[in-house]
Amino acid sequence: MENDTLNTWLPFVDFLAEACGSSCEVVLHDLLNPEHSIVAIRNNHISGRSVGEGLSVFARQIMAHGEHKEKNFVTNYFGKAGNSKFLRSSTFFIRDKEGELVGMLGINMDLTPLWEARKTLDQMLSMGGVTNETIERAKNYKRIDLSIEEMLHSLLEQTIED
Repeated sequence: MENDTLNTWLPFVDFLAEACGSSCEVVLHDLLNPEHSIVAIRNNHISGRSVGEGLSVFARQIMAHGEHKEKNFVTNYFGKAGNSKFLRSSTFFIRDKEGELVGMLGINMDLTPLWEARKTLDQMLSMGGVTNETIERAKNYKRIDLSIEEMLHSLLEQTIED
Protein backbone atom coordinates (compact mmCIF):
# COMPACT_ATOMS: atom_id res chain seq x y z
CA MET A 1 0.00 0.00 0.00
CA GLU A 2 1.40 3.38 -0.99
CA ASN A 3 -0.52 5.31 1.66
CA ASP A 4 1.85 5.15 4.67
CA THR A 5 -0.70 6.80 6.96
CA LEU A 6 -3.12 3.92 6.44
CA ASN A 7 -0.50 1.23 7.09
CA THR A 8 -0.63 2.11 10.79
CA TRP A 9 -4.41 1.50 10.80
CA LEU A 10 -4.28 -2.07 9.43
CA PRO A 11 -3.86 -3.77 12.85
CA PHE A 12 -6.72 -1.64 14.20
CA VAL A 13 -9.05 -3.11 11.56
CA ASP A 14 -8.29 -6.61 12.84
CA PHE A 15 -8.60 -5.49 16.46
CA LEU A 16 -12.03 -3.89 15.98
CA ALA A 17 -13.37 -6.83 14.00
CA GLU A 18 -12.28 -9.29 16.64
CA ALA A 19 -13.42 -7.13 19.56
CA CYS A 20 -16.83 -6.37 18.06
CA GLY A 21 -17.56 -9.85 16.70
CA SER A 22 -18.85 -11.32 13.49
CA SER A 23 -21.87 -9.02 13.23
CA CYS A 24 -19.55 -6.02 12.80
CA GLU A 25 -17.94 -5.27 9.46
CA VAL A 26 -14.81 -3.12 9.61
CA VAL A 27 -13.55 -1.52 6.41
CA LEU A 28 -10.52 0.67 5.70
CA HIS A 29 -10.65 2.97 2.66
CA ASP A 30 -7.70 4.60 0.90
CA LEU A 31 -9.08 7.84 -0.51
CA LEU A 32 -6.02 8.36 -2.68
CA ASN A 33 -7.43 5.56 -4.84
CA PRO A 34 -11.25 6.00 -4.69
CA GLU A 35 -12.01 3.51 -7.49
CA HIS A 36 -10.24 0.75 -5.52
CA SER A 37 -10.39 2.28 -2.06
CA ILE A 38 -10.97 -0.81 0.10
CA VAL A 39 -7.55 -1.86 1.37
CA ALA A 40 -8.76 -3.96 4.31
CA ILE A 41 -12.13 -5.41 5.25
CA ARG A 42 -13.15 -7.88 7.94
CA ASN A 43 -16.49 -9.66 8.34
CA ASN A 44 -17.32 -8.74 4.77
CA HIS A 45 -20.18 -11.25 4.74
CA ILE A 46 -22.25 -8.30 5.96
CA SER A 47 -21.93 -6.19 2.82
CA GLY A 48 -20.37 -8.67 0.41
CA ARG A 49 -17.63 -6.17 -0.48
CA SER A 50 -13.98 -7.12 -1.00
CA VAL A 51 -10.51 -5.59 -0.99
CA GLY A 52 -9.97 -3.59 -4.18
CA GLU A 53 -13.55 -2.39 -4.54
CA GLY A 54 -14.34 1.31 -4.66
CA LEU A 55 -16.04 3.78 -2.37
CA SER A 56 -19.72 3.31 -1.61
CA VAL A 57 -22.24 5.88 -2.74
CA PHE A 58 -22.65 6.98 0.88
CA ALA A 59 -18.88 7.48 1.33
CA ARG A 60 -18.83 9.59 -1.82
CA GLN A 61 -21.73 11.67 -0.47
CA ILE A 62 -19.86 12.31 2.78
CA MET A 63 -16.89 13.60 0.82
CA ALA A 64 -19.05 15.66 -1.54
CA HIS A 65 -20.92 17.33 1.34
CA GLY A 66 -17.69 18.13 3.17
CA GLU A 67 -18.67 16.56 6.52
CA HIS A 68 -15.05 15.50 6.91
CA LYS A 69 -13.97 19.17 6.93
CA GLU A 70 -15.91 19.98 10.09
CA LYS A 71 -15.86 16.65 11.91
CA ASN A 72 -13.43 13.88 12.79
CA PHE A 73 -16.12 11.22 12.48
CA VAL A 74 -19.79 10.55 11.83
CA THR A 75 -21.53 8.02 14.09
CA ASN A 76 -24.67 5.99 14.38
CA TYR A 77 -26.31 6.50 11.02
CA PHE A 78 -28.52 3.79 9.60
CA GLY A 79 -28.39 2.05 6.26
CA LYS A 80 -28.89 -1.23 4.48
CA ALA A 81 -26.72 -3.87 2.87
CA GLY A 82 -28.48 -5.62 0.03
CA ASN A 83 -32.21 -5.91 0.44
CA SER A 84 -32.28 -7.55 3.82
CA LYS A 85 -29.61 -6.33 6.24
CA PHE A 86 -30.24 -3.34 8.48
CA LEU A 87 -27.03 -1.59 9.58
CA ARG A 88 -25.93 0.97 12.13
CA SER A 89 -22.76 2.54 10.81
CA SER A 90 -20.02 4.92 11.86
CA THR A 91 -17.13 6.43 9.91
CA PHE A 92 -13.84 7.83 11.21
CA PHE A 93 -11.92 10.25 8.98
CA ILE A 94 -8.18 9.56 8.72
CA ARG A 95 -5.89 12.48 7.97
CA ASP A 96 -2.21 12.71 7.09
CA LYS A 97 0.34 14.92 8.87
CA GLU A 98 -0.83 17.94 6.87
CA GLY A 99 -4.44 17.37 7.91
CA GLU A 100 -5.60 16.18 4.49
CA LEU A 101 -8.22 13.43 4.36
CA VAL A 102 -6.49 10.27 3.13
CA GLY A 103 -8.68 7.48 4.45
CA MET A 104 -11.83 6.40 6.22
CA LEU A 105 -12.42 3.66 8.74
CA GLY A 106 -15.98 2.34 8.59
CA ILE A 107 -17.86 0.18 11.08
CA ASN A 108 -21.11 -1.46 10.00
CA MET A 109 -23.07 -3.33 12.68
CA ASP A 110 -25.63 -5.79 11.34
CA LEU A 111 -28.74 -5.11 13.41
CA THR A 112 -30.92 -7.53 11.45
CA PRO A 113 -30.99 -10.29 14.12
CA LEU A 114 -31.84 -7.74 16.81
CA TRP A 115 -34.53 -6.19 14.60
CA GLU A 116 -36.06 -9.63 14.01
CA ALA A 117 -35.92 -10.46 17.73
CA ARG A 118 -37.63 -7.17 18.54
CA LYS A 119 -40.41 -7.87 16.02
CA THR A 120 -40.90 -11.32 17.53
CA LEU A 121 -41.01 -9.95 21.07
CA ASP A 122 -43.45 -7.22 20.05
CA GLN A 123 -45.70 -9.83 18.43
CA MET A 124 -45.55 -12.11 21.45
CA LEU A 125 -46.25 -9.31 23.89
CA SER A 126 -49.15 -7.95 21.87
CA MET A 127 -50.85 -11.35 21.54
CA GLY A 128 -52.41 -11.13 24.99
CA GLY A 129 -52.99 -7.41 24.86
CA VAL A 130 -49.83 -6.73 26.86
CA THR A 131 -49.16 -3.01 27.13
CA ASN A 132 -46.86 -0.88 29.27
CA GLU A 133 -49.77 -0.48 31.68
CA THR A 134 -50.15 -4.26 31.92
CA ILE A 135 -46.46 -4.62 32.66
CA GLU A 136 -46.66 -1.99 35.42
CA ARG A 137 -49.61 -3.77 37.01
CA ALA A 138 -47.77 -7.08 36.80
CA LYS A 139 -45.13 -5.72 39.15
CA ASN A 140 -47.78 -5.92 41.89
CA TYR A 141 -49.00 -9.42 41.06
CA LYS A 142 -48.52 -12.21 43.54
CA ARG A 143 -45.62 -14.51 42.85
CA ILE A 144 -46.63 -17.96 41.68
CA ASP A 145 -43.25 -19.60 42.12
CA LEU A 146 -43.10 -19.47 45.94
CA SER A 147 -43.49 -22.43 48.22
CA ILE A 148 -45.76 -22.00 51.26
CA GLU A 149 -42.72 -21.40 53.45
CA GLU A 150 -41.33 -18.76 51.08
CA MET A 151 -44.75 -17.09 50.80
CA LEU A 152 -45.11 -16.91 54.60
CA HIS A 153 -41.61 -15.50 54.87
CA SER A 154 -42.42 -12.91 52.17
CA LEU A 155 -45.67 -11.94 53.93
CA LEU A 156 -43.83 -11.53 57.24
CA GLU A 157 -41.24 -9.31 55.58
CA GLN A 158 -43.95 -7.15 53.97
CA THR A 159 -45.78 -6.84 57.32
CA ILE A 160 -42.58 -5.80 59.09
CA GLU A 161 -41.82 -3.23 56.32
CA ASP A 162 -45.32 -1.75 56.52
